[in-house]
Amino acid sequence: MSATEAAVARGRSRSPLRTANFRFLWLGESLSGFAFQGTQFLLPLLALTAAGSSAFGVGLVSAAQFLPTVVLSLLAGGIVGRFAVRGLLVVCNVLRGGTLGLLGALCAVDEPTVALLAAVALAVGAVTVFHDVGYQAAVPRVLGPDQLTTGNGLSEASYSVAQMAGPALAGAAVQHAGLPATAAFAAAAFLGALVCFGPLRIGPADGPETQRPLRTVVSGLKFTWRSHTLRDLCVQSALFNLHEQAFLTAFMVFAVRSLHLSSGTVGLVLGLGSLGALLGSLWVGRMAARLHVGAAVSWSLTVCAVALLGGTALTSVFPGPVALAAAFFVNGVALAVYNVFVLSLRGALAPAEHMAMVMAGYRLVSMAPVPLGALIGGLLVEAVGAFSALVAIAASLTLASLALRRSPVRKIRRLTDPADAPSGPS
Repeated sequence: MSATEAAVARGRSRSPLRTANFRFLWLGESLSGFAFQGTQFLLPLLALTAAGSSAFGVGLVSAAQFLPTVVLSLLAGGIVGRFAVRGLLVVCNVLRGGTLGLLGALCAVDEPTVALLAAVALAVGAVTVFHDVGYQAAVPRVLGPDQLTTGNGLSEASYSVAQMAGPALAGAAVQHAGLPATAAFAAAAFLGALVCFGPLRIGPADGPETQRPLRTVVSGLKFTWRSHTLRDLCVQSALFNLHEQAFLTAFMVFAVRSLHLSSGTVGLVLGLGSLGALLGSLWVGRMAARLHVGAAVSWSLTVCAVALLGGTALTSVFPGPVALAAAFFVNGVALAVYNVFVLSLRGALAPAEHMAMVMAGYRLVSMAPVPLGALIGGLLVEAVGAFSALVAIAASLTLASLALRRSPVRKIRRLTDPADAPSGPS
């Protein structure tokens, strides 16, 4: 047994936060996640307000944030296992912080253009692919199986806090301090994460992850496809992400141009949705042992979709910000349940030595539709209007979410139940 494996074995009954590597990993990811969520909200908003772009331009900037996921996920999965986790995460956050600092400096001189915002979105998105694959592959390596759901619950909780605080603070900062200062704050948060990542002691992965990148990533895709559970979850996540990004793009236009909400109010509405995700992730972390995993996973996305559809419809009866905030809140709770269990299933099914390539293959397929969703959302708004686009997208998502009800995933009672994991990528 290696030193890492022995440490994991000793820590199975302990809280994940008592495992030093996970504690530093989680704290650094929480801070950098806060900066990334603020950036992800900020760039399309600036395209709509400061750059005066059309709905399609907003969709273009949103798509640029996620396009690197399609292009680089497999490459990231093939090479991140070759590097120590600390060095990888430090370099990624230096690059992201530097890019945001440059954006702030350029915007202090002149108003941003759609082209500049799209370029920044591409750069930050590209580095984020490597960062996220490295982080997701590292968590199962430092936690035992009995700690994984709790650890993923903590990760999802901090992600939810970042989703809540990042957009809300970014919107308020743009409104009161201006774009250059907001970009500088985001850059400082990325660089501040370096303090947390500094003490990490997680070396390069052993075994197949150090093979040639092309062979590694092909093996990761094969593993994901051969596992019925992973395949169904991957396809369902892809469908959800397509619709979600289309909805968010249309929502941005609807909120600013139809409801005439300020940047701060838009960020607050999205932030309340992330509050729901925070509560959901904390709840599922405590209740995981009592919940039927398959039922929770298969029904949670349907709840997400119905919440968005109902909230959109209710904007004609109740004040728009109230109806949409309630919809995002319920959506956040249900999505957190889905994410925590799906992350744990992926970690339980994939062997440690193949973790990065499986995570990258899954990430590629599930996130590949996101840029297309952003473009579809912008085009739908221009074709039928923002409100009709939101209703159509949410209705389509509701139908798509029912697919898991026919999947073997719904029969999984506990994380230890899945038996369809291949022995390893070939």
